[in-house]
Amino acid sequence: MESTKTIITNTGFKTLKIFIGGGIVSHSIRNESIIEIFLITILIIIIKSFIVMICYNTIIPRLLTSYDKNYDPNNFYKINIWESLLLILLFSNLFGRY
Repeated sequence: MESTKTIITNTGFKTLKIFIGGGIVSHSIRNESIIEIFLITILIIIIKSFIVMICYNTIIPRLLTSYDKNYDPNNFYKINIWESLLLILLFSNLFGRY
């Protein structure tokens, strides 16, 4: 049981290091479970999408209200999780390293 926790933790740290820009080390990935790396990557993307959705839906109406005093926050279009996922993919491809 403890060896499983150690493997998951080591793989998780390697995945996070690769995903946040720590560089790809190809020979260290060969020993890891590619399915586990894929699932952790998908989880990170979903968490980023929720963060973008929450921040966009709370901050943008306040900014628009402070910019224009006659702005009605009820007319604001709130994005859903799929639209925030598309924003994450768009900006990661536009401004990513690769």
